[in-house]
Amino acid sequence: MKPILAAAVVLSCTVLAAAEPAAKPAGALAPSANAGKRGTYQVDLADNPQNKYWVLVPDSYQEDGRAAGIHLFFHGQGGHTGAQNFNQWKARFCEPYRLIGINMQYLDGDNQKDTAGKVAAARQALAQVLADYQAVPRGAVASFSGGGGPHGLWWAQATPQPTPAWPFTHCSLYGSNFWASTADGRGLSWFIGLGGKEWTLAGAKLGESQCARAVELLAGALKRKGGPDVRLRIDKDKGHSIAEQDVGEAAEQFRRSDLALAPFLFEPAWKGKARAIAAAANRLALGQAAGELDKALAAKDLAEDAKAELERLRGALDERVEAVLALMKELAESDTVLAGHYGALFTAQLKSHARAKELAALLAAMAKSPAARDQGRAFEGFAKLLPACVGPEARLQKPEGNAAQLEQAAKLAGERSLTARNAQDLLSLR
Repeated sequence: MKPILAAAVVLSCTVLAAAEPAAKPAGALAPSANAGKRGTYQVDLADNPQNKYWVLVPDSYQEDGRAAGIHLFFHGQGGHTGAQNFNQWKARFCEPYRLIGINMQYLDGDNQKDTAGKVAAARQALAQVLADYQAVPRGAVASFSGGGGPHGLWWAQATPQPTPAWPFTHCSLYGSNFWASTADGRGLSWFIGLGGKEWTLAGAKLGESQCARAVELLAGALKRKGGPDVRLRIDKDKGHSIAEQDVGEAAEQFRRSDLALAPFLFEPAWKGKARAIAAAANRLALGQAAGELDKALAAKDLAEDAKAELERLRGALDERVEAVLALMKELAESDTVLAGHYGALFTAQLKSHARAKELAALLAAMAKSPAARDQGRAFEGFAKLLPACVGPEARLQKPEGNAAQLEQAAKLAGERSLTARNAQDLLSLR
């Protein structure tokens, strides 16, 4: 078996297109009376009083040119009464990553009723928050239980890269009855959480829908459609709820896909030459942006205010590059499959950057390691084995043969890798 996703093929991975520029697009909504408002508040949709939403602006939000993003959540059947509660997202997503929370609130409590209208309401909520804050197309979208209905419908209409109409690089399915095909993955990171005690909910279909999405995503990764950042977390003792560990692991994934795929600067907040350079940085051409910064700062007779603006931008760009290199060092030690996938994207971003050699050396050393070969084989083996391991009940299918192969995959992959965690969770169902 050839380890098709081992680190040795780091630079052969498909590099996704750069993100859309962060400037407000033509036709965007005008700022509302809530523009810049802090804290938590509810918004009514005048054209549909049955559809409302709640907004959380985290304390980490600042109007300093570093862009905010979005965390949008679809509640389950009858879950509209808890829409004002952001506790599960605030500490893990909103505060550390400067994400503005949007919890949709559908007063009929039924995601199966007028699902298209519910998606339209979510689009309107998203567009308004993007208009009201220094936010760009970056973020995570999540759903619980029947919230997978509007989530899946919106996903089916989504674009491959984050845009104002779909500003997400990560999807979380928390026991979510999500039936839309995920076969291409579109490069997002995916968290799929499932409890043994909720497996047969939704007409005995919840486990089927969750596992089918994981099977599709991993099969797509083998074909270079999407990526391998897919966590199928199975907790055999969990009921129909969202566990704190689920949210924590999802946030860990978001950190990776956000750095790899999303813009990070609010371009209108930058002045003079800094704005054009910020646009290059938002296209994830970090090496190009750094070169343009050096050239601009070396100009003769540079005004002090212009210099200060460029130096401020350098701080934001350096912060981003440091975050990229820190992530890659972690992945090289813990999960060479993910390091190979994201390393290809970051190599393109750092082209011509002074720190590009650091990344190249890290990837070259990793590619020669036995761990890269073993983890690549483990990932491929697990992705191919998964369909035979899951079924209509919360138990490992054909344990007499599948358990040994799962144990081998977990051993080869190393305990810190996604492959090992996915395999160990399945083994717990014996």
